[in-house]
Parts: sequence; C-alpha cells; structure tokens
Amino acid sequence: KDRTTTFDYAAASGGLVYTYFNSDSGTIGPSNDGRSFADVMVEDLGDLRAEQTAPTAANVTVEYGNTATASVTGGGGQGALQYRIQDPSSVFSPWLTTVPTRTEIGTTIYQVRYAGNASYKPSPVSNVATLQVTPKKITKPTAVLGLQYDGFAHDGINHSPDRTYATSEGAHLAIAAGNYSTTYTLTNTTNYCWDD
Repeated sequence: KDRTTTFDYAAASGGLVYTYFNSDSGTIGPSNDGRSFADVMVEDLGDLRAEQTAPTAANVTVEYGNTATASVTGGGGQGALQYRIQDPSSVFSPWLTTVPTRTEIGTTIYQVRYAGNASYKPSPVSNVATLQVTPKKITKPTAVLGLQYDGFAHDGINHSPDRTYATSEGAHLAIAAGNYSTTYTLTNTTNYCWDD
C-alpha cells in the first residue's frame, strides 16, 4: 500500500519541500536505486537568510605621487567586503576581496558589497564611485623685482621648491644691469601641472 510523507529541509541557502511515495520497502526517504521511490514534488522556498543594507562607496581623489584607495562606509557588515571595478568597455569585473587602488593618472570606477554569510544574504550593491589620480601641482617660478646693480651676481627668479620638475631656458643669474628673461617648462605634463 502506497503511503505519502512530506518533510521540510531548510538551510542557509534556501529551503526545499520533498514528497515521496513508499511503494514497498516500508521506509520513507529518497530512493537509492531510482526505482523504489518517486520524487513527485520539489518546491523552492527561496533564500531564507536575513537582508542587510548596502554599503556606501566614496569618491577618492589624490594628486600624482599618492595612492587612491577605495573607501567604504555603512552597510550591514555581514560577510567579506567585496569589490568590483569597471574596465574601459564599461564591463564590471567579478567580485573580489582585493581593495582597489590607483597610482597612475586617470580614473577607476568601482562598486562594493558585503558577501553575506550563513545568516545574511549578500548586501545590495553600493553606488558607483571613483578613484581618481590628478596631476601634481607645481608652484610656478616668479620674477624677483627691484634688483639693482651692486657688482654682484643676482638671481632674478623666485624658484619653485619643485624646480626639479622643470627645465629653464635663458639667464636667471646676472651682474650687469638690464632686462633678462627665463622660461621654465615642465618636463612631464602628464603627471605634473603648474598651480595656476
């Protein structure tokens, strides 16, 4: 005589309800040989874990010579913090636990989430944020005004403390009275810019 039983199985990843017919063995349970029992119903109860809130990703901007590092606040905090970055074709990478950084001029777009755990689902994905490295600003040299002849050499330029980033053309040291000009040019206009 056929009998029917139903039992529930709930786990962190969801729940299933199974119904089996016992045809002849007197034992209720899954079939080992594929013939004694028939699985007649499987119902997915979905993910039973608790919800958590999304973290917030911050925009980070630094000058060249520094490192822009992803910054995250808030969120549920359950499970590992995971990041993904967008490539030049606007496709996001898989989720990774490596914290995104940037040291070269340009922008990295990233998002973050919490991975979840046995009790909590993964959090919603954060806002889109950026890591940006901008050119380092170099103080522009200026002329020294009011110099007068006294028989000694005078430097006619207030040099920038960052003068190693530029080359000069023309005379900036002179003894004789007169007008002199010096042109300073940045040697690397990708990573550096004047501060004006």
